[in-house]
Amino acid sequence: MLRLIQEMIVYRELLWSLVQRDLKARYKVATLGFLWSLIRPLFTMVILTIVFSKVFRFEIDMNVVYPLYLLCALLPWGFHVTGINNATHSLIANANLIKKVKLPREVFPLSAIIAELINLLLSFIILFIFLIIFRVPISWSIFWLPLLLLIHFIFITGLGLITASINVFFRDTAAILDAIMTAWFYLTPIFYPISLAKQHLSEPFYNLYLLNPLVPLITGYRKALLGNEYNTMATFGPSFNEWVWFLGITFAIALIILWFGIIIFRSLDSRFVDEL
Repeated sequence: MLRLIQEMIVYRELLWSLVQRDLKARYKVATLGFLWSLIRPLFTMVILTIVFSKVFRFEIDMNVVYPLYLLCALLPWGFHVTGINNATHSLIANANLIKKVKLPREVFPLSAIIAELINLLLSFIILFIFLIIFRVPISWSIFWLPLLLLIHFIFITGLGLITASINVFFRDTAAILDAIMTAWFYLTPIFYPISLAKQHLSEPFYNLYLLNPLVPLITGYRKALLGNEYNTMATFGPSFNEWVWFLGITFAIALIILWFGIIIFRSLDSRFVDEL
């Protein structure tokens, strides 16, 4: 891991150039620029709001409007899905450059993920505007946000390195990944509170459910962004300590996944040029 960090520092100008290229390629032909990245989560937010608050009368036990509850989860979820997907395709998309120039190939999936992280941060600006409109005060919980982003970034980077390296040899990886993401969406408390999972799952399965890294992360994003307007701990579990405990486990899982990602990526690195 330290070697990867050192190499990214050495190649930081190249890394930043690739990030800029990814962002420019995405938005240069779009009239609304990065705002297009908000259309999908906003559209999903509207649909889920209509379905669960109007059709099925799905109620959330909290002091905040349901659309904000959704948006605070949909934006990080979008970062999660798009970051991994773009990292998966990054080596194939840069095949010509990989064949011609000798450089650490981790820069390609990493630049794709950093571009999505920047996009998420820009999206948070729009979210804060919504919070102001709905008069949701910013609390001290906002200071959890940098830690959550760091853990999420490490987790996505590890997964992205794994899927990017596998995708070079097995091009159906992206299709399999789509199916996994669909299941992952429903196993994550994005449109429902964790109390619902706790109510319907036995204790062993509930504890297994909490090991899903996105459960404490999504809960944490809501805590950080909605603060006192959303009683995160009441819908997460019996105490604040439980959330911190599972967030710590998620941090450990993220580091392990990153470690495995680096090992797998570098073990296959010498064969990339032949396969591409």
